[in-house]
Amino acid sequence: AGSVLEVYVGVGPADQPFQHDAAPYTGLSVALTKPFESVDAQCMDAAGDVASVAVLAGRHAAQLSSTNGLALSSGLALVFTFADGVDPSGVSINYTSTSTSVATGDGGTVTFSGGGGPAFIVFSDAPAESIASRTG
Repeated sequence: AGSVLEVYVGVGPADQPFQHDAAPYTGLSVALTKPFESVDAQCMDAAGDVASVAVLAGRHAAQLSSTNGLALSSGLALVFTFADGVDPSGVSINYTSTSTSVATGDGGTVTFSGGGGPAFIVFSDAPAESIASRTG
């Protein structure tokens, strides 16, 4: 196997200091700029069960969810592994894809108009115009 991309999630209020685990999230969908070879869930739900992960869009996206609908733990969520020969500098999260989103614990969904890096930081009390879209 080749290079890996670790994806992190934190959801919390916008007050200082930011507490990345102050608000729950229940799911995560990630689209990537390159197809991956494998993906592994790294987080657990509130009952201690490892989250489930589904491969989507011809190995260009993955969806993480709790097996029982409970909140998922903040921090490292997914590890993507790429085939030998894939240039890691060309691998990133496609934040503008409709397949990239975070499901919040209050039933909302957060999508993005742009972004960079392998992390999702969602301010649970931020107004909708500060992120691309929040429904729910």
